[in-house]
Amino acid sequence: MLQPYRIQKEHLNEHFHLDENDECYYLMEYRPGSRYWDDPAHQLISNFKKDMKYKGSASWPHKERAISQVAAHFTEVIPKLAMDRCTLVPIPPSKTKTHEKYDDRMTRVLSLLNIGKSDVRELIAAVRDMEASHRSGENRPKLEDLIANYRLDEAECKNITKKIVLVDDVVTAGSHFKACKRLIQDRLPNVEVAGLFIARRVVDDPFKELLL
Repeated sequence: MLQPYRIQKEHLNEHFHLDENDECYYLMEYRPGSRYWDDPAHQLISNFKKDMKYKGSASWPHKERAISQVAAHFTEVIPKLAMDRCTLVPIPPSKTKTHEKYDDRMTRVLSLLNIGKSDVRELIAAVRDMEASHRSGENRPKLEDLIANYRLDEAECKNITKKIVLVDDVVTAGSHFKACKRLIQDRLPNVEVAGLFIARRVVDDPFKELLL
């Protein structure tokens, strides 16, 4: 059985755009790098984020299975967090819907949930294409740039629940979550916003082994 974990105060130095008032949950820890390839979390995230250029290739079924697996994980944990009564919103990918590399993997996950009448809405969309954060290195987009690049779908704001859960694959700095949260609460100030992630990224301390 999967156990959801809340991001705690001691984690905030790794997710520096988040603060103690942010209610964010994750299912596993993801450590980037080839040395962790045998780790189940690493395999799941790597397959889930597989680039769209591999669509139709021999490796593509791995992505399809990862999408189904994530949907099964979320189906299990969302009711535990009482999020099945909330509005579930995928954090938009870096590419717009007209781009050849647009990847709707999280929208597909939410469409596969088996938790009754879940309220899933594509509330937020990107205005222009941006480089994916995990490929941007030190040139990651700033929080203000992300906010400026997001737009709310006014039609999707109607009859929305009192709590919105933003859903994404991996929380790193937390900038995409924070940008979406701010955008929503500027428009809907009485709505609570939480986050649900497959994993939180953990970066090993390079000095840890030297201290042992």
